[in-house]
Amino acid sequence: MIEGLYHSRRKLANGKFRYYYYTRKQHPRTQFWTCDGLKVRQPYPKEFVRAYVDAIKAEKAAHDDYTAFERLADDWAGTLTAKTREGYASYIKKVREKFRKLPVSAMADPKFRGVVIKWQGELAASSARTADMCVFVVNQISKHAVDLGTISENRTDRIKNKYRAPDDKTPIPQADIAAFLDGANPTEADIFIGATHVPLRRNDLALLSWSQFKGDHFDLSEVRTSKRNQIAIIPLTAEGQAHFEDMKRRQAQSKKGLGLRVFTGERGNPMRPDTLGHKINDRFKDLGLDHTLHRTRNTYATRLCVAGFSNAEIALIMGWSETDVEAMKKIYVDRNAVVLSMIHRLNQNKH
Repeated sequence: MIEGLYHSRRKLANGKFRYYYYTRKQHPRTQFWTCDGLKVRQPYPKEFVRAYVDAIKAEKAAHDDYTAFERLADDWAGTLTAKTREGYASYIKKVREKFRKLPVSAMADPKFRGVVIKWQGELAASSARTADMCVFVVNQISKHAVDLGTISENRTDRIKNKYRAPDDKTPIPQADIAAFLDGANPTEADIFIGATHVPLRRNDLALLSWSQFKGDHFDLSEVRTSKRNQIAIIPLTAEGQAHFEDMKRRQAQSKKGLGLRVFTGERGNPMRPDTLGHKINDRFKDLGLDHTLHRTRNTYATRLCVAGFSNAEIALIMGWSETDVEAMKKIYVDRNAVVLSMIHRLNQNKH
């Protein structure tokens, strides 16, 4: 008898059962044998026993290959929330692959800092953001090792970032907006136009739902609190309202129908935050324009300026200072458009 052997079964369309055999009931486990019709009976066939033995050997080899650094990295990752861990997953994977064979004690060596900085430079050739995030993960793992008493000092603290953020208050020029929309597919256009009408980062854009759409505004009060210091009501200009109403109508008429989320892919499925970013950022990159999805927030701010919102109101909605708003107005906003908007509001008030 084989100790710990476990099997499950599934009924097939022809009425017979398919049996799946595993090295044990608990996870992690390996499925090593499949058969239809009848269960494997004792005494077990030689081929069955050989497959089981091979599976056990492979599991042991994988366990033996699980290095001390990987164990430390996984232990640190286990202290994170599920959402945070998911966000860091790709960077944790890169760090594990790079340093998996490194003895944990070597992290206390002063030379380790130079190794990390050199690797950061190599990664930055492709993406400065990715390079900085990988260094951040290494730093956090090192801090965790210090807390555990595994090493005495964190050699990766205060490594300078490679990424330098552009002027966060710079809106996307109208000419570049026109270039983006010229030839953009419907999904790209919907994301981009929609993002210029709501001041949300990509994570919040991905979570935006139709139940929050109230016509002239989005109501995020159920998912945001004053403790987070974020505005819960997002006002929409007439142009923004028309865009989202058109999006909602088209989604409702599609084969999949109106879903939960506002932004969906070509097949009608909700889009992940990174997918939203790639849709916009990659198209700008193909056009040779240095813009990102994040900068659409600044375009929204200029819309509020033109619509006649006060500096205090814009600062409240955007989470900026009034000084930032005034500086942006002086440089980027067409004052004539603001005055015309004020005249339009004045005429409406007369009636």
